[in-house]
Amino acid sequence: MSWGVVNAGLYFLLQEKASLAEGAQRAQLLEYQSLCRDNLETALTNLPLLMPARKESIELLLLGVGTPCEILPKLHQHHSCATFRAVAMATN
Repeated sequence: MSWGVVNAGLYFLLQEKASLAEGAQRAQLLEYQSLCRDNLETALTNLPLLMPARKESIELLLLGVGTPCEILPKLHQHHSCATFRAVAMATN
């Protein structure tokens, strides 16, 4: 779960940096951001139904709620457990 938290943090950091960058640097940052988004999607997809009440679990769910809506439909295709429904309901 720490892997998902790290990728979510990097996703938001790269999003901010890319908004300030220009040209080739911006394109490179957006590419890295896309990679972190895909990794975050994987982390959210692989969450267990009955997650342990740990700091990393809560952080990952909270960071997952703040992710762009474009990954939520992808999650729905792969994940039908209560975790996805909780994240989806929180973003609506």
